[in-house]
Amino acid sequence: MSEITDHLARLHQLVHTAQAIVDRPFEPGETSRPLEFFDAHLDEEGWQLGWSTVGTLRREHADLFALYDESQLLFQMLDFVQSCDTPPSLDEIAEALRSAGRDDGRWLTQIPLANIVMDRPWAPAGPTAAIIRAVDSGTGTEADAAEQAEEEATQGQFGVYEHLGDRLDGVSRTLRRESGAETDTRRTASLLIVEDGPERMAYERARAKAHYAVATWSVLAPPAPGQLLPDVSVWSPQPYLLYTSPRKRLEQGEWIGKERPTIGRYREFSPYQLPGDGVVVAPFEAFDRLDRRCAQALLSSTAAWIAGGRASRLLLSQRVREVRAAVECLCEPPPGGQRPRARWEALAARYGVWDRLADARSYLEEDRADLQTRLINARNISTHGADVSLIDLGWQAGDRQLPRGVAPGTDLAISALHRDLGAMLFAVGEALRGVWRDVRSADFDDTAFEALFT
Repeated sequence: MSEITDHLARLHQLVHTAQAIVDRPFEPGETSRPLEFFDAHLDEEGWQLGWSTVGTLRREHADLFALYDESQLLFQMLDFVQSCDTPPSLDEIAEALRSAGRDDGRWLTQIPLANIVMDRPWAPAGPTAAIIRAVDSGTGTEADAAEQAEEEATQGQFGVYEHLGDRLDGVSRTLRRESGAETDTRRTASLLIVEDGPERMAYERARAKAHYAVATWSVLAPPAPGQLLPDVSVWSPQPYLLYTSPRKRLEQGEWIGKERPTIGRYREFSPYQLPGDGVVVAPFEAFDRLDRRCAQALLSSTAAWIAGGRASRLLLSQRVREVRAAVECLCEPPPGGQRPRARWEALAARYGVWDRLADARSYLEEDRADLQTRLINARNISTHGADVSLIDLGWQAGDRQLPRGVAPGTDLAISALHRDLGAMLFAVGEALRGVWRDVRSADFDDTAFEALFT
C-alpha cells in the first residue's frame, strides 16, 4: 500500500471513531446533550492526517482550489471520508469534491452594510443586485413609526422580489437577546447580490463587490462633513464615535502637575446618505464589464484611494502605498504605452486637478512636482525598506539613500508625509470622479478611456 493509502485508511478509522462518540447512546439519567459534529472529537492525529491529505490534493488536484478555499476543502473532505463505508482513494475524494464543488447554481447573498441611511425602502443596483433598508424596530420606537417602518420593509421586500425574482428575509437593525437586552448594530442596510458558481466562491465575490461598491459610492458622492464612510458590516456594532486622546507635557515625579492636560472628547459622526440610483448602480455597471480594462482600472484605483484615506485603520506608510497604488492602477499603460507618470499628468491636466488644488491649498506648479516625488520615494521605502517602521514612528535616520538619488530626511517626517498625502488624495479623488463620469458616458469603452490620457 502507498503512503497516502495508509494515511487515508487511518484517517477513515479516526473519523468514524469520532462519529461513534457523537452517536453514543445516552448514559443512564442523560436526557439531552448539545448538538455536535464528529470533528469536535477528532484527535490531533486525525487533524494532522486531514491536513496532510489536503496537502496531497494541493499537489495532485490543484484545480479543486478554484472551487474551495483550503479550510473549506478540509472539512468537505472529512465529511466525505466519514460518509464512506470503506477508506476512499485520493482520486475518489478528488472526484467527489470536484462534483460537489461544481454546483453551478445561482446564489442570492445578503451582505450587511453599516452607517448608511436610505430615503427609500430599497434601491436597484443593476440587474443582479439591490440594496434594502434594515428594519428599525427598537422598543423605544413609537407605535405609529414602528408600524410605518414595518410597512416600508414589506414594500422593500416586494420591490426586491420583483427586481431579482427572489428575496431574503429583511434584517433588523436592533439585536435582541433572550435577556431582553438590545443592541443597536448600526447595520442599516443590506446588499442583495446574485452570483453564479460554487456557494463559497459566490459568497466571496458578493462580499468583494460590496467593498468595491461602498468605495465607489464614497468617491462619486463623498460623505458630507461629519458623516461616516459607508462600510461592509462584518462586525457589529459599527463605530461612530471618535475619541481624541488626552495628553499633557510630562512632569516627571510631580503627582500634582502644573501643566494643563488636553481633554479627551468624543465626536459623534452621522451616517452616510445613500446617493441616488444613478450613483448606486455605477460599480455594478463596472462589474458587468470586467473584461474591459477601464472597468478594472477604475475599480482597482477606487478601492486603493478609499484605503489611502482610512487614517483610523491604516498606518501612515500603508496609506502612502495605497494612494500611489491608486494612481498607478488608474494610469497603468497598455504594452508599449506612456509611462504611468506621463499618463497621470495628462489625466490631471484634462480634469484641472492641479488648478483646483492650487485654489484650495495654494500649491504652485513646482510644489506639485515635489510632492509627487516625495510620495514616490516614501512609497518605495514603505514597500521595500526594512526601515519602513521609521515612517510610522518618526523618521530619525537622516537622509535616505535610494537606488537613484537621496530622499532628504525632512521629506520623510510624519507631518511632511501627512501634508503630501492629503494633497495627493484630493488630486486623485478629483481625477477619479472625472474618469468615472466620462467612462460611464462612453459605456466603458476602452478606446474612449485611452483617449483620456492624451
